[in-house]
Amino acid sequence: MPTYNRKNEISKFRELVKGHQKGEVVYYHHYASQQYTACKKGEWNEEMRRFRKERKEGIKNIDPINHRNPTIKGKQFYTFVLQNTDMDTNPTFDPLGMAFDDGFFVVSGFIYSFRNEANRDASYKYIMGLK
Repeated sequence: MPTYNRKNEISKFRELVKGHQKGEVVYYHHYASQQYTACKKGEWNEEMRRFRKERKEGIKNIDPINHRNPTIKGKQFYTFVLQNTDMDTNPTFDPLGMAFDDGFFVVSGFIYSFRNEANRDASYKYIMGLK
């Protein structure tokens, strides 16, 4: 299991956001590669289709109780947490939750962070099959 340091996680996430490129809609910590990354709209649309399929199969879920609107270096973000329904298969901790200015957010699952609330909400609704 990796070891995380809050100062390092804040620095790594801020560097990703600082290097923001046009078209990036979501930021997250890629668990397998242990790196922060961003998705542009086309990539994110593919991921959402996969997540929606997995949600329909009962593999994934997004509980709105885990929606947050944290600030990171004074900039507003909007997050949701994608979780496996078999909680034993979730990572026990997403280091992105350490980067928030307004305190730690410790949750099992994968935190996805958006600069735009409408993008977060539309992604959530699409994945969950809501209108």
